[in-house]
Amino acid sequence: MFVGSTMGDRLRVAIFDPDGQGSGPLEAALVARRCDVSVVRVAAGLLVAHALDLVVVGGDAAARSALCDLLIPTGVASRPFLVALVPSYDDADVEPALAVGVDDVLVSTDVSRLGPLLRHASRYRRAEREVAAPQGLIEHVSDFVLQLDRNAMITFMNRDGPVKTVSESVGSSAYEHLPAEWQPKFTKAFEAALETGQPRVYETASYGRIFRVRIVPTARDGAITGATLLAADVTELSSVVRKLRESESHAEAILDALPDLVVRVRDDGVLLDVHAPPRPQSSDLPSKSDVGKSLFRLVPVAVGEKLVDGIRRSGVSADLEVVTYEIGEGNERRDFEARIVASEVGQAIMVVRDMTEHNRSRERSTVTERLASLGTMAAGVAHELNSPLTFVMLGLEWIARMLGTVEPGVAIPKVAHHAIAERLREVLDGAQRIRRIVRDLKGFTRPEETKLSLVDVPSAIDGALSLAAAELRYRATVDKRYGELPPVLGNHARVGQVVLNLLVNAAHALAEDRGAENVVTIAAFQRDAQVLIEISDNGTGIPQHHLSRLFEPFFTTKPVGQGTGLGLWVCHEIVKELGGEITVESELGKGSTFRVALPVGEPRSAHPPDLRESTAPLPRARILIVDDEPNLARTLARLLDGHTVEVAGGGDLALELFARDSEFDLVLCDLMMPGRTGMDVHAEVTKTWPFLADRFVFMTGGAFTHRAKTFLAEVGLPYLEKPFRYEAVLEILKKMREK
Repeated sequence: MFVGSTMGDRLRVAIFDPDGQGSGPLEAALVARRCDVSVVRVAAGLLVAHALDLVVVGGDAAARSALCDLLIPTGVASRPFLVALVPSYDDADVEPALAVGVDDVLVSTDVSRLGPLLRHASRYRRAEREVAAPQGLIEHVSDFVLQLDRNAMITFMNRDGPVKTVSESVGSSAYEHLPAEWQPKFTKAFEAALETGQPRVYETASYGRIFRVRIVPTARDGAITGATLLAADVTELSSVVRKLRESESHAEAILDALPDLVVRVRDDGVLLDVHAPPRPQSSDLPSKSDVGKSLFRLVPVAVGEKLVDGIRRSGVSADLEVVTYEIGEGNERRDFEARIVASEVGQAIMVVRDMTEHNRSRERSTVTERLASLGTMAAGVAHELNSPLTFVMLGLEWIARMLGTVEPGVAIPKVAHHAIAERLREVLDGAQRIRRIVRDLKGFTRPEETKLSLVDVPSAIDGALSLAAAELRYRATVDKRYGELPPVLGNHARVGQVVLNLLVNAAHALAEDRGAENVVTIAAFQRDAQVLIEISDNGTGIPQHHLSRLFEPFFTTKPVGQGTGLGLWVCHEIVKELGGEITVESELGKGSTFRVALPVGEPRSAHPPDLRESTAPLPRARILIVDDEPNLARTLARLLDGHTVEVAGGGDLALELFARDSEFDLVLCDLMMPGRTGMDVHAEVTKTWPFLADRFVFMTGGAFTHRAKTFLAEVGLPYLEKPFRYEAVLEILKKMREK
């Protein structure tokens, strides 16, 4: 039996001489060339041939063939260089020897060829070792690796299989080791790889695991010689992929159910992905076809700048950014809200919702609550108006009776003159009280006016108190604790609505039969940059478990049929819109305190305009009064008796008069009249007598149509709100003459 040498870099050579003839001279020649040489007579002794560098194969053709069959097909990881001993170098001797798979031939007596053969053997073994190195690495990879010839015979396997070991598998057919359920897919993929020269991949399950199989063709000298099979266990990966796909499917379903637009966008405004709702509420929203476009191509520039600014802020702060914007004007205007959160560097997710219907619904709810409050106050307002109206009418009747006793042309007695003057002062005071109530009520019924301005808090509180007087008068004593305060930035009508709602709530929290003990306290004071309004009562109080829901819409603590559940929600929404905060403190049996905090605005002017009549007489002016209410027109004409005054009872009559004579210094024109309105008159005057257009002053009982409000805002001309005082007319006339 041969045992290979391990001495340095000497070549290890075995001579297979089954007949025991002619090996002596050859062995001596190899030893002389520093080779470790052994002679083997039994083929089985070469099963460890991977330790050899060169095997010289002797014997007849049958012996050579048997030995080569033993060494070459067994899939030995690396085999020695094989040289066959032949009688001569004639083709008849050489070709049969090479046909069985040897690498070269040698005539035993031709020792001169030993040198070249030994060099070939050395290079061959070096190349075999270089190939064996990566195969050694393959043995340690986690994937299962098989090398197959064209007949699917296994020539290499990197590790033991689940049933057979490497030594049991190499040299056998792959079909003997593949599970039955693998074989149809394997056959199809293996044959396709050999035919096309392209890798084939498929997945299959076995032993409770999922494998991804890749079959890669192998070639030598341009011809496909077999394939390498790599089987990777992807059970866990498949589970993750399946869950990921399920998650993506669920996410898609959720997105499809949302009414919102979801956009992935860069911080320069370029859309990276768009998920549009199945039924978008607005054509102003981007769609899937807009991917790759810039926001600035899809929305107005100002809106695009707001959105990009919000995207960049979200990237810096890593917080949710909310951007609201509008597209369109008038009835075509739509409101949107974009909620933006950074997703990765330079990108963000933007969820855009069409808020138009929501905002309109909220406005309708506000109006509903306002109307409900008006309904509650109707009887009280009527009472507040009836008292001063009664003594105004009685006073006027008394004056008429007194004047009826005086004969025409006879001077009024001094005593009667004094009494009439006293009654007229009382009548004027009653009219002023009616004017204030109407003014407060008119301010309260303007839900559409949302323009921010400076609001005098005491005035807003007093107006709300006058409207809530009937609710409070017989229920409680009102304790007012406020004086001069800086104005707040807000809206007079809305601040008044908040105070009124809280006053009515306070009144309803008090028992009617304890009027002498009930107290409603209204306090207002400044704290830092805010004005605080506190409305307190000593009524029943609110349970603690209700406090957290108190400002929710449609939540009420009142009995069924009393209250809409919108009052406090409307207060909360108004205060929030004005940049303030509303809070509540309450204790059962002791009462409640509602606290409203609003931001302070710019200081008021220290010297409000003085509308009292100027002591200096105005130059005589030519004035036209246009009003369909004859009593008002005549009364105003009498008061302006120091000027030349003409009256037109409507818009058409005014235009007829202008056609005859258009030289007027001032035109006092009613805004809303039957037929041709004041707006129509002004439009015609602007075209025909343009020099008169800026001499108009409009009188209005309340610009309650959209057209009227828009007109007053656009023309920029002064106007008088009815009821107005004579001094206001004189002040406007003075300013017009100064211009």
